[in-house]
Amino acid sequence: MFLSQTDLSSYNNVTAFLSPGLMEVLGEKLLKDLPDDACVIAARFPFPNWPLRQSVGSDLDETFAYDISTVRSHLRKGPKIVEY
Repeated sequence: MFLSQTDLSSYNNVTAFLSPGLMEVLGEKLLKDLPDDACVIAARFPFPNWPLRQSVGSDLDETFAYDISTVRSHLRKGPKIVEY
């Protein structure tokens, strides 16, 4: 996949609009590469097990915002299933 060869460490803001099947793979890459002050916006499909900073809209028009430092802290404590 092209994404594994791309260095994302210089980005502080990322927007994702991908299918649900790719969100987990992208999430792992973002956690590995992004700096702690990065913000991630996902349109339509949330990242599995990531705690939200905020969401706007509903159903297929929902958008999700995440702070990478909060996500990392949450996952270090052990992932929990988040239902939407």
